[in-house]
Amino acid sequence: MGNLKLLDVRNNHLSSKIPSLTSNVIVLTSGNPDIGKDMTAPPLGSSDSGSSRNISKKLIRVIVGSVIGGVFIIVLLGVICFCLYNQKQGDTHVNEAKDMV
Repeated sequence: MGNLKLLDVRNNHLSSKIPSLTSNVIVLTSGNPDIGKDMTAPPLGSSDSGSSRNISKKLIRVIVGSVIGGVFIIVLLGVICFCLYNQKQGDTHVNEAKDMV
């Protein structure tokens, strides 16, 4: 890192302390309000993990809804095909009866 002249980490939501660099390196850190603070990870019961749980629940609902919708469409198409097949078979039987008379 002897050739490093500029370290630009602006607006990256960074936290923690900045490592010591040589005096000729310019470090730009604006837009990072927590830079220089020693931050720890939030505990498991914090609001951040709750929001990820909400996203997971929404994702599960979307997946389950899509699967149920897909199964419904397949069953509906099957019923339509069955009805059309039976209607065609009924027409064939009527034509056969007319031919017999």
